Amino acid sequence: MKRVLKFLLPIVILAIGIYSSTILKASRPEPVAIEAPEKEWSVDIVTVEFGAFKPEVQLYARIESPNQTTLSAAVASSVDAVDVREGEFVTKGQLLAVMDSRDLLLIKNQISSEIKELNSLIVSEQNTYSSDQAALVDEQALLSLAQRNLSRARKLAKTKAGSEVGVDDALQVIRSRSLAIIQRQRSLDDHVPRMIRLETNLSRVQDRLAQLELDLEKTRITAPFNGRVINVHVSPGERLRLGDGIIELYDTETIEARAQIPERFIASVRSSLRDNTVVHGTVSIQEQPIKMRLDRLAGFIRQGQGGLDGYFAFDAKSMPVIEVGRVVELRIELSPVENSLVLPVSALYGSNSVYRIVDGRLQGVDVQYSGELVLKNGIAGVIVESPELKNGDRIVTTQIPAAVDGLKVREITN
Repeated sequence: MKRVLKFLLPIVILAIGIYSSTILKASRPEPVAIEAPEKEWSVDIVTVEFGAFKPEVQLYARIESPNQTTLSAAVASSVDAVDVREGEFVTKGQLLAVMDSRDLLLIKNQISSEIKELNSLIVSEQNTYSSDQAALVDEQALLSLAQRNLSRARKLAKTKAGSEVGVDDALQVIRSRSLAIIQRQRSLDDHVPRMIRLETNLSRVQDRLAQLELDLEKTRITAPFNGRVINVHVSPGERLRLGDGIIELYDTETIEARAQIPERFIASVRSSLRDNTVVHGTVSIQEQPIKMRLDRLAGFIRQGQGGLDGYFAFDAKSMPVIEVGRVVELRIELSPVENSLVLPVSALYGSNSVYRIVDGRLQGVDVQYSGELVLKNGIAGVIVESPELKNGDRIVTTQIPAAVDGLKVREITN
């Protein structure tokens, strides 16, 4: 009996413990769930008001001049003098550099001597022609006289008062006079070809002289326009070959700004140009705003570009003193965008979405970015379009890091 009790007692105690634990769990009170309050974000808003707004686009422009050139050596010679330095302003026709012209002057003297010689040959040919004309008349008269002598000699030979020898002598004189006339006439006939050869040679030599005089002029390097010197490539005494660069400069009266206009604004710019509407721009140079206008668009797109180059011209009266190659900020005004609205930059999430408030919660709306505009209070604004928005909608202007649709917000009242 003791053995049975020793075996059953632990089992009974364990069963009583399990039963007691089950009873305690079943009788304990249920825990009450405590809900955490939903976070509410405080935000600033603007009310949607549609209108027609002129977008501004900020670009980066490079100052250039279409008239930028390198003056080069037109003859092979040495540099005698350089009268300008890099950065100097020059006027049209101003002497910039001088090249050694002594070799050209020697050649000029030789050509001048050839011209004198040819002129003297032409005069001699004209004198020869005049003398040949006079001699031909005399030789024709002598021939007539010889023919009369032949007639007399033949009459005397028939009457036995003369001999056949006299007739032969007279015939010989006639042949001699006839031959002289033929030679004289040939000389007269050759006068025109000889004159043509002489005059052609003279014209050829005169052309050489004219070319040489041009080369002599080119030994004096002058400014082709009012401009500024970019670089001086030579020094006095330096020997130059034909085509070697001497001085590089640009035209200060044709300075313009080249800026790449993004593809999304090209249609608006083209429309303005077609309608003869001036596309205005403003650059800040030495903290001074200077007005510009779009002059033309490029005719091609360079490889790797995301837009089309536009060339902006300065007003001649406000042409600034500015270095070519400088990069400046350029703001341009485009045509008004109908049915658009202006929002602070802080209202834009990413590049194409905003949030409006509906029943105290955020609702995302897709928009199309159309440009920038400075608001009256000096804050940067953006111009956007969206068919989903309507007048009176309240747009959030506070940047919320965790902004999502349905987020609870509270408008800040000023």
